Order: sequence, then structure tokens, then C-alpha cells
Amino acid sequence: MTTKSPRTNTRSASKGAAGGRHVRQCGAKGQRLVQLLKARSGVDIAALSGKLGWQPHSTRAALSRLRQAGYAIEKLAPHKGGRTRYRISEAPRTSAR
Repeated sequence: MTTKSPRTNTRSASKGAAGGRHVRQCGAKGQRLVQLLKARSGVDIAALSGKLGWQPHSTRAALSRLRQAGYAIEKLAPHKGGRTRYRISEAPRTSAR
């Protein structure tokens, strides 16, 4: 007879000070994503995926993580017959402690 040990949730154990969420540092591609999203006219998911070498679902997940980290991401109307575009309108505010 074997006994199973209970699984622990490592994400909940590493909660940060930002509202109970653990905010990871951006890697090289994360920083590149932020730079691409700063374009005045915005950028669509297909262009982001192509430039970063990610699948579209991974790109959308990265946008969600940026929102959770405190970035304000705008959803812009598509150009004529184009796709929905996204851009960063505000970077997260850091607390001066």
C-alpha cells in the first residue's frame, strides 16, 4: 500500500506584495513585447506572434500577464478590414518604499 503526499501549490506560497499576486520579471522576449506594444498605432496579435516567434495563444496569454502586472493595455479598433490592435497606454507604477 502506498500513500500519496498532498500536492502543494507553489504559486500561492510565493505571493508578492502586489495585491497577493506574484509578479515575475520580464525576460528578453517580455521586454521586447513591451517595446512593440509602445507603438503609437498599436500592433495586432499576428504581428506580435511573428516578431516574437510565439503562437497566437501564447501572445494573448502574455498580454494577460502584462495586465496582471499592472500595465494598461488598450484594445484599438482595427484599420480597414484589419485586425484588432493593442498598445500599452500606461506602464505599472512602482511603489516607492
